Amino acid sequence: TLEKLFESLKNQKKNIEDQKKELDEVNSKIEKIESDVNQHKKNYEIGIVEKINEITKENKNQIESTKELIKPTIENLISSFNTNDLEGIDTNENLEKYNKEMNNIYEEYIKSYNLITDYLETVSKESITYNQIKNTRITAQSELLKNIENVNEAKSYLDDIKSNEFDRIVTHFKNKLNTVNDKFKNEYSKVNEGFDNISNSINNVKNSTDENLLLNILNQTKEIYDNIVSKKYYSYKYEAENIFKNISKLASSLNIQIQNSSGIDLHKNINIAILSYLDSQTEDMLTFIPSPQKTSETYTKISDSYNTLLDIFKKSQELQKKEQRTLNLILENRRLYEKIQATNELKGTLSDLKYKKEKILNEVKLLLHKSNELNKLSCNSQNYDTILESSKYNQIKEKSNNYEQEKKKLG
Repeated sequence: TLEKLFESLKNQKKNIEDQKKELDEVNSKIEKIESDVNQHKKNYEIGIVEKINEITKENKNQIESTKELIKPTIENLISSFNTNDLEGIDTNENLEKYNKEMNNIYEEYIKSYNLITDYLETVSKESITYNQIKNTRITAQSELLKNIENVNEAKSYLDDIKSNEFDRIVTHFKNKLNTVNDKFKNEYSKVNEGFDNISNSINNVKNSTDENLLLNILNQTKEIYDNIVSKKYYSYKYEAENIFKNISKLASSLNIQIQNSSGIDLHKNINIAILSYLDSQTEDMLTFIPSPQKTSETYTKISDSYNTLLDIFKKSQELQKKEQRTLNLILENRRLYEKIQATNELKGTLSDLKYKKEKILNEVKLLLHKSNELNKLSCNSQNYDTILESSKYNQIKEKSNNYEQEKKKLG
């Protein structure tokens, strides 16, 4: 029995050893699996960090490209204008400031970029643990978010630059338009007053028959009228139109369409838009396509500039109508003067004829008086032949006969 017991213990020992061997094999497999899983987990985390690094490289190219677009963006805005259009504005005034701010954004980006590059080197080390890799990956993701924010900030800042320069150039043209408007208002006041003075002067003599007064008023009003129209007050509207065309051209270069209340594209058909407003009694409102997401001071400036342009055109039209009415008054005054002048000339002719008639009548009366006196005289040539020589006698007798004949004619 002892042998059996011993044999049984040997068998149990062998079984235990076999089981231990099996367990060791299982443990070895588990450890290998765990090692593989851990390596896969490491690789997974490393792969994420590698992808993060790849994104940051792409973002680096993008932000550097954005960084270089500042000057071309400004140049693109002003490319369609000539030197005279932009006289008085320094197009590169803010370039240094823009570059400085963009460099600040870029430097913040580079900080994140360099950190992420370092994180990739860190997780690539053999000795690093999974948890260290995981924590590094989490940190890298946080930096990636900052990195993306920097890229978006750079894009946003470039858009801000574009908007700011758009506003600055619009403001420049608006100021130019206001300057033209101030000159026009001053001219409008003078021209309006001039036309009124002409009208008042002519109306004051419309019932006059004084030729000299009418002539003086005609000359004075014609001189005033010529001085007014020679200044070409209506040229201001064309100057104002050209300035506003620059605003619509600028907006069009940014793919912004400006339409009036009738849906007319101001960049393409500004003249039609203006003419349609001149015959309308309603206010013309502008629409911008695409519509701004928020209230923009720049768009308000454009609307104000358009209203200024329309006001200049409307007042110019009023002056042109008044100019025509004034010209008609001057022509009426001329006709009145010519009528009075012709009447006075006729009166003068009649007076002259009357004077001549009186003169002729007086001469006739004088002749009749002389004729009567002559009739009282007698001319007797008897005995002249005995007194005078024959030749002298014949001359006297001939003259006497002629006298008698003339007297008979007058008789």
